[in-house]
Amino acid sequence: MRKLVSFLALLLIVAIGGCHHRGDDFTDTITSGTWWAESYFEKGDDHTYLFTGYVFTFLGDGTVTVNRPGTQPPTGYWNEYNNGTRMEFNFGSANPLGKLTDTWAIDQFHDDEIRFHQLSAPATVLWLRKI
Repeated sequence: MRKLVSFLALLLIVAIGGCHHRGDDFTDTITSGTWWAESYFEKGDDHTYLFTGYVFTFLGDGTVTVNRPGTQPPTGYWNEYNNGTRMEFNFGSANPLGKLTDTWAIDQFHDDEIRFHQLSAPATVLWLRKI
């Protein structure tokens, strides 16, 4: 019994010590490459075409560089907060990037995909995919 208790205590210590702050994991994920808008649904309607050709690079200093051949999109800003569950984008008001200027809930993220929904309009959903 003592061995079992010791083993469970050791397992708990390893599990707690091995946990990562979700925000740190998210920041590491979003700043680890370039991304494109795989899907953008506004109020349930597919508007992905608005972001065709846009490539987003999220930098650790809170800026987002945006590239699209033939255009000079603005530099944007991002901020993750609330323990990795919220994200703010700010690209100003010029469309189409202005549609992203808002606070978003981070629904899920993996090394190559992030899914958000807009807090002010929950039927507005954005999926980013790593290039």
